[in-house]
Amino acid sequence: MDGTSAKKSASFETLVIQNITNVNELKDKLYEIISVGKNYEYDVSSCLKSLINNNDQTIVLLCVQAISELAKCEIKREIYATKDIILPIMNILSKEINSDSIELVKQCCRALGNLCCDCDASRIIILENNGVLVLANVLESALKNDTLEEIRLLASKTLLNYAIGGHQFSESIVEEGVIDKQNKILLSEMEKDDMNDDSVVTALLILSVINDNAPEFLFDSDVNKTVLNILKDTTNIEVSELCLEHLHMQAEHDLVKTLLANENGVQLVCSRLEQLMQKHEAGDLNAEDSEVEAVMKQACDLIIIVLTGDEAMDTLYNNGVGEVYLTMVKWLDYTNYNLLTTAVLAIGNFARKDEYCIHMMEDKIFDKLLDIFEVYHGFCLRIQKEQNTVHPIDIVTVNKIQHAALSAIRNLTVPVVNKRVAAAKGRATPMLLKALPNIEDHQVAYKLLAALRMLVDGQEGVARQLITDAAALGAVGRWARAGHAGAGGEAPRLLARALRQLPAAGRVRLLQVRAGERGRGGKAPCLLARTLCQLPVAERVRLLQVRAGERMRRGEAPRLLACALCQLPAAELMHMLQVHEGGRGRDAASARARTAPAARRRACAPVAVACGGENAQGDAGGENAQGRGAALARVRAVPAARRRAYAHAAGVVKALDFVERSSPSLAWVEGCVSSLVGMLVSSHSVMQNEAILALTLMAIESLHKKEESDFDCEQSFVTQMIKSEIGKHLSVLIETNCAKMPVEVAENLIAFLEITCKNNQLASDYKETKVQDALQKFVDTRKDFSEDLRSCVNKVLTAITDHSSA
Repeated sequence: MDGTSAKKSASFETLVIQNITNVNELKDKLYEIISVGKNYEYDVSSCLKSLINNNDQTIVLLCVQAISELAKCEIKREIYATKDIILPIMNILSKEINSDSIELVKQCCRALGNLCCDCDASRIIILENNGVLVLANVLESALKNDTLEEIRLLASKTLLNYAIGGHQFSESIVEEGVIDKQNKILLSEMEKDDMNDDSVVTALLILSVINDNAPEFLFDSDVNKTVLNILKDTTNIEVSELCLEHLHMQAEHDLVKTLLANENGVQLVCSRLEQLMQKHEAGDLNAEDSEVEAVMKQACDLIIIVLTGDEAMDTLYNNGVGEVYLTMVKWLDYTNYNLLTTAVLAIGNFARKDEYCIHMMEDKIFDKLLDIFEVYHGFCLRIQKEQNTVHPIDIVTVNKIQHAALSAIRNLTVPVVNKRVAAAKGRATPMLLKALPNIEDHQVAYKLLAALRMLVDGQEGVARQLITDAAALGAVGRWARAGHAGAGGEAPRLLARALRQLPAAGRVRLLQVRAGERGRGGKAPCLLARTLCQLPVAERVRLLQVRAGERMRRGEAPRLLACALCQLPAAELMHMLQVHEGGRGRDAASARARTAPAARRRACAPVAVACGGENAQGDAGGENAQGRGAALARVRAVPAARRRAYAHAAGVVKALDFVERSSPSLAWVEGCVSSLVGMLVSSHSVMQNEAILALTLMAIESLHKKEESDFDCEQSFVTQMIKSEIGKHLSVLIETNCAKMPVEVAENLIAFLEITCKNNQLASDYKETKVQDALQKFVDTRKDFSEDLRSCVNKVLTAITDHSSA
């Protein structure tokens, strides 16, 4: 039938209905429309608009029922979404419900519900004409009379279809008190021996729509408690999922996290998860696998989000005896991937307080996490190797568990005491370093690098393991260049932290003493240190004045003595140095150390002592005054402003001696230099400072290396620096932090520039990238710079010009 014929037929049908004078015939026609429903082919909207206002209540009832059926058709729904249809229906609903009007009210609710389905035109009419208030009153009346339960359900479904439309519609049902009425419906269902799942699901869906349209909305605690109690009572999978979804959304608020922790909500979820897992494995559930999986995921996610709340976490940990905490520890031994992942993530969240971390380390939780990582990293390697083989676990799950385990390992090693324990056990670092080159997922790499950084912090032995592992260093460099924000940012932080740890304790075990110093099983410096401790100060001072004629073991005595001095407490060394100065006429470096403020003197003591140790070698006037002695001379002669910068690299000589012997050296592994250069433009001053100090150490080692070698360290370092666009990064660093860079970081930066600008190639790169312009603006802007620091900046500016022109 063409369009013209359809219109004629519709018009004819309308004419036929309008000319029916017999009431029974009219009823029969309406019954015909109702029976055909959405497939009725004629447009009779004009007739129904007239009949809905008829005085005969039966005709009105049949008319509304016909509209309800016709509105199931999407096209016809738009035709009937008019005030001529909706307002008369709302007028009927606004009247008091009595026994004669119950069926009519039911059909009116059905009609409005169908008209609101995916139809904003109907919703807007209801919104603009106080329709929500009308429906809320219908609900209120139905709640008072148990015989009106069906009306209660139909009115709720109408409100659900209405609210789905968006924020303005869901907001209006909140304003009209619909949430409170839905809460009453849920409470009334809980009083029954057998809940009406349809009513419960509808009420929960209304809450869900409000959550979706207004994620920041916080429901009253009574509502959230009701939902939690529904979860306790129900065995219906769909109801359980909706309860979990609601609580998960609400748990974004700390108040709800605490509520769930205090009301045993998390214990309930844990118990339900175990029951669900057991029934599912036994085949006792009448539900699809996908439904069970969805519920388990919602429940697991809820546990974790509650644990992100500080107060909730404390409650659930309960001094290490909390039911939820103990359940999570138990789940660490489970093979179910959902429960295992949840347990590992939960442990990571419990590990937010040092005291909890220490307790968990004592309880061997750290070892369990390493076991889990080892097992699932093994799965990962097999999947990578046998890509065409079907495996019992997918790579997404494997990576998720690896990621969770590494995150928890990282958190557990934040306390200093746990770092020492982990280092002493000697298992974590080798395992993670071995795994690093094989990691392909950037999120797993991010957490692994972060875990290593925690393990390295303050632990020189761990730093040494990293620096001497070629494959691991290569992987660090690779991730630094990979472009992923997480791993790319963590890689240079790990390198910088490792470099700073090398000289931290100044112990001879890190110096890898030369062959000439390895007498007595390599313990000569330690033995000498113990001997020095027994001597009077005057005798120790005399030993500082070793001359060329007193050298033994091929001129290595002063170096041996310097290593031994590193074994002594800082206070002892300072005392020796001060006495030494009194007999020598105030050596420049030691004089500065003694006259500096107390806080700075403590910071500079390791550097001053190192200079004193090498003075013995320098006084000899022999070949040992070269090499690292030249670098020491620079440390000793720096102005006061830069002394603090070098103090951050306390014991720099010992660091150089170690880095020199490390194989491979950090500076020569591809990507390491570039990652540190990239870290200069981090948004955090702490990270900027770490990068500056690490590059300074590498620069001293590379640019001042005098001993002959088959490898040109200086040229390699310079080439990598230029390739990494060091000049551009420095310009960006200075220009973007001109006013806010801490003075301490500025001092370190100027010290780095003074060291590196003495190299013609680097100075030329600095000039091309206008580092000198940025530096000039920097010093002009800052009024808090000392005269010493300004003088240093001027020297750097001059050096960039002079050396780049050479």
